[in-house]
Amino acid sequence: MEKIKQYLNYIALALIFLSLVSLRIWPYKKTIALVLGLLGVTALAAYIILNLSVLKQSFKRKSFIYSGNLIL
Repeated sequence: MEKIKQYLNYIALALIFLSLVSLRIWPYKKTIALVLGLLGVTALAAYIILNLSVLKQSFKRKSFIYSGNLIL
């Protein structure tokens, strides 16, 4: 499960990229592009939900570093 949580963002971005490529290759078959795009967006949302605590901690740390630089 940890490997899936770790690499879900790459899988989501690959699905979104494949949807754009399939839209360019087969413009008359929009269902393939829509399905891949929806799967990619869903996977990206799942990644954000599963890793919310890690992302919050990362944003807090970065904002602390940047605010410290503003004071200087």
